[in-house]
Amino acid sequence: LQGNINLLQITDTDLFADHTVDLLGIKRVDSYDAVIKHAKKYTEQCSAVLCTGDLSQDHSSQSYSDFSERIKSL
Repeated sequence: LQGNINLLQITDTDLFADHTVDLLGIKRVDSYDAVIKHAKKYTEQCSAVLCTGDLSQDHSSQSYSDFSERIKSL
């Protein structure tokens, strides 16, 4: 195998269905939005995006849906 594989990893977004809830003083959805905005600068250079860790903190279908909608923008 020759060449490089560039990966972008997004981990532990810990989203809640309720966007007003915070974890350790950080609104998780705002943090995730900032990560997505920053990641968009690098997606053209990446072969894949890895999503790892706790994507949802409350395990709600809404939090997973929110995750999916935002990650699609990459």
